[in-house]
Amino acid sequence: MKEWQKTYLRRFWGGMIGYMITLPLSLVLLQTGRAGEGIGRFIVAIIPVVPLAYAMMASVNNVQRMDEMQRRIHFEAVVIAILVTGAFTFTYGLLEINELVPRLPMITVAPIMIASWGIASYFVSRKYN
Repeated sequence: MKEWQKTYLRRFWGGMIGYMITLPLSLVLLQTGRAGEGIGRFIVAIIPVVPLAYAMMASVNNVQRMDEMQRRIHFEAVVIAILVTGAFTFTYGLLEINELVPRLPMITVAPIMIASWGIASYFVSRKYN
């Protein structure tokens, strides 16, 4: 593994660990009423975004250091992930509007897109191997 890849993994997992720590703390503070009122609640609610943004920046830096083939694979996988997520959420939204399925919170869209990207990356990379 190259040094830039090790740096990426350290930064990515550092951000994700920070996210995994701050999210439950934020939720507990909000649900128990310890977050205060007004702007305090708002700040506590979005604190987990800070380490998540750090992990996201690490991912962008990682892609910037990839060679052209790896970038192409990720680009194709991202396009597929966007289209799959869009098709899924649009279809689900139509069903939801007509009360045929339960409400799906917006917070589920990002995990759907990330999972789609991971699955698409696997299949796209097989095309080039």
